[in-house]
Amino acid sequence: SGNKDGPGGTFTNFPNNFYAIFNRASPDGWKYFAHDMEHTFDVGAPRIEIRDRGVQWQHFNVHWLHEQLIENARYIRRFKKRVGVHFFGDGALTRENALARLDARSQEIHEAMIAHSARWGDAGNGRSNRPYTRRTWLNAVKSLRTFIANRNEDLLDQFIRLGWYQGV
Repeated sequence: SGNKDGPGGTFTNFPNNFYAIFNRASPDGWKYFAHDMEHTFDVGAPRIEIRDRGVQWQHFNVHWLHEQLIENARYIRRFKKRVGVHFFGDGALTRENALARLDARSQEIHEAMIAHSARWGDAGNGRSNRPYTRRTWLNAVKSLRTFIANRNEDLLDQFIRLGWYQGV
């Protein structure tokens, strides 16, 4: 997604805004949580570059795990196959399917955003004293649509450059 503030981000020297939990009483695998995602869809942010931020156990994260696994030939073969499955055909990360999910999610919370604007609209957006409005919300969705529409090509180019995908 391009999150500058996540485990592989550039805001800190440690993985950021990422947690994992394990239910010891009734084990059912690890659950991973990311939060504070306001920098997730920054246009032009590749965020797949190699970063060494999981060497110590307390800093373990999925980004670092991927960095370690890319050294394994079997993992890379499976990664490349998953890219092919999800980025092409009817895959989850095709432009059309990703935009459809965004549209469905934005419609799902559309009315809540009206209430949010009514509650916080006069708080400003942090960069100016302009209030949050319905137009602010619609512009944010439009910006996300633009990001998603262009992301696949950018990401595939990065995968090819790093040797994580061979191309079509």
